[in-house]
Amino acid sequence: MRKRVVLASPCYGARDPYIEKALRGAIMVAAREHDWVGDVSSIRQGWVPGRNASAAAAIEVPGEVDAVVWVDDDVLLHPQHIARLLRYDEDFITGVLYQKLPPHYPLISRWNAAKGGGFSPFETWPPDTITPADGCGFGIVVTSTALLRKVLATRPEGGGCFDQSRLPDGRELSEDLSFCKRAKDVGVQLWFDPLVTPDHQIGPIYATAENHQRTKNERIAGEPK
Repeated sequence: MRKRVVLASPCYGARDPYIEKALRGAIMVAAREHDWVGDVSSIRQGWVPGRNASAAAAIEVPGEVDAVVWVDDDVLLHPQHIARLLRYDEDFITGVLYQKLPPHYPLISRWNAAKGGGFSPFETWPPDTITPADGCGFGIVVTSTALLRKVLATRPEGGGCFDQSRLPDGRELSEDLSFCKRAKDVGVQLWFDPLVTPDHQIGPIYATAENHQRTKNERIAGEPK
């Protein structure tokens, strides 16, 4: 299915030139299969107001927009990453991004009902098939505008899709995990593709799957036998 797509890439300043080049390259590859009809990215607005502005703008683009491609300004994409996520007929799908700092946990998670709620990171998953999850970071995500409308319909008047909500015990959720919980509450499943693995930049260094595996091995080696 050929989709009408907009880009939402919150930015705090000039992107690293390698990240900018990679983003534009990934868009060009995806544009062979889909119609890019706008850019609803925010500039220096902060995560919550920026994402809310992008979501509202995507819904208001003339004509029906099918999908919003969310890419943070510190994520280095492979040329096929956006195209691959857009091929799925899902309302909510992401890749596997890793935390910037050790132990570089994957930014995909399960809802941990046994511990009173909250999210716990995945440690293992099938290597080559999309898998259901409950939460993710928004470094590389595709949402349908139908999902955005469903979430927005549950929010108080004047509220957006994103904010930093709290669990009943007072723990705060980030704006992306808050959105994930709302998506689940309106009956939309989050999926992740383990073959979409962009790098996550911190200064000149990138968090990668290899970094995660290395720190995981070090942790296991240090545990009592």
